This record gives sequence, C-alpha cells and structure tokens, in this order.
Amino acid sequence: MADSNGNTGLMLKAGYPLGRGFDAAARLNLQHYLFKDLLGYELHPNIPVRSSDSNFRVADIGTGTGIWLTAVHQKLPSAQLDGFDNCVDQYPPKEWLPSNVSLQALDICEGIPEELLGKYDVVHVRHFLLVVNDDPLILLKNLVALLRGYLQWVEYDPSSVYTDRIDPDLPRTATEEFLATIKSRRNYDWVAKLPEYFEMTGLATSVSASYPVPPGMRMSFTYVQLLAAEELSLVALDNSGPESSGNVFRRLLNAVFEESKSGVSMVWSARVCVGRRRS
Repeated sequence: MADSNGNTGLMLKAGYPLGRGFDAAARLNLQHYLFKDLLGYELHPNIPVRSSDSNFRVADIGTGTGIWLTAVHQKLPSAQLDGFDNCVDQYPPKEWLPSNVSLQALDICEGIPEELLGKYDVVHVRHFLLVVNDDPLILLKNLVALLRGYLQWVEYDPSSVYTDRIDPDLPRTATEEFLATIKSRRNYDWVAKLPEYFEMTGLATSVSASYPVPPGMRMSFTYVQLLAAEELSLVALDNSGPESSGNVFRRLLNAVFEESKSGVSMVWSARVCVGRRRS
C-alpha cells in the first residue's frame, strides 16, 4: 500500500502524525532526558559559546515543550534563547519560563521572516524524521538562513537500527516487523548523509558522530519509540473499526512490548552533525 507521496507501508493521514496533548508532551520531555544522557550535552562541546554575553543568540527549531531551551538556560543564563514551532499547544506559560527564553510560532518549512535572517549564533534542530520527506535540502536552507554561526542537528538514524536479544532463541518477529514497517515508510538515508547536505548549503561540517544506545538504555529508548508509534496510530491511521490500520498497528506494538519483557530490544543510534556557516 502506498500513500500520495509513493511511500509504502502504513498509509498516514495528511498533517503532523504525532500527538499534541499532555501524553505527547510527557513523551517529548522523556525523550529529551534520554538524549541528554546518551549524548552527554545539549550543545556539542565544539560549538563556542559566550555564557555571559546577552548578545549571544540560540534558536531551537521544532521546540515542542521548550524543554531543550530551559536546559540550555542553565549554562547560558545571559544568552537570548528563542524556541520556534508551528504549533504552540505544548508551550508552558511565558510567566513560568526563564526571562531569557522566548517561545514563538514559526513553520520552518514555510520560509524565514526577514527580521530573523542571520540572527543566531547557534541553531538547534532535532527529531525531524516525520517532517523531512527523503530530502532535507529545503528545510536545511531555511535553517542556514537563520545562522551567523553554528547549526547542530540531532536525529535518530533508522538506517542503522537493529534488534538485539539476550538469548538467540527468543522470538523477535513483532519487533522485526515493527522496524520493517518504519523503514518502509520512506528513505532515511539522508540522516547519514547530513554532512553532504551541509556542504551543499554552505556549511563547513565540524562534527559528524553516531551515538549507539548502550545496553542499559535500550529498553527506555524502545519504550519511547512505542509511545511515539502509539501516538501515530491514534492520530494518523484509520481507527474506524477493529481491523482498521490503527488497531492492527497497536496490536503489533503490544506484541513488541511483550517481546521486550523477555529480553528483546531495538538498538537505535543517534546521529549528531554540527556545521559552521562559512563567512
């Protein structure tokens, strides 16, 4: 089965395929802390920062709940930290944000307002797998337009994910089917090729690194993936009847969970790419 873009596998409804409610917000926040533990930083150490400079500006694109910016605030209390998303439903009240954190509405895929061009020393973006359709070049050009310094892109790398199990005799049919379904949606090769796309848009790549999830974190990452997949099934799949695609997919997720309790997990890697705008 294919959708209007020619993608095979699950047929998704148009629009953003994940949730915007409190459960989705909690999943985003959990994912933030998992990535912080996996990477060991919010901003890569190779990116020069000026922690006491009020003219130092950082933008977070697809900021979600704004949690990445509130974490960066702890290390850059004087910098101006701006978050952008095309949906503001998960933003906390501005009265509860640090004074140097601002959250605004912006669809990065629709172009950049003139007042934001070349404004930021650092632009951060992550988790755009469901936004990019095979080619990140248009999105990347808009990100670069914001820059006067560094771009940091953090992404899951579906091309490298595999299953592992504590016993070779353990069944993993459901987990393998789940991963095959993910990979059939579209071509994710662009994640590993981000340095090439950086070069196309005038960025000099300073970091291109892969961070495999270690055994102690594999279950946590597996469960976050199941949470996101359940959101997708409720938001973007057909739920009109017992055998509709949404219900069938959720049964698969429950089977993956049962396998995980026996010692089967997905092994993901995070890809981090940092580029500097050439002067």
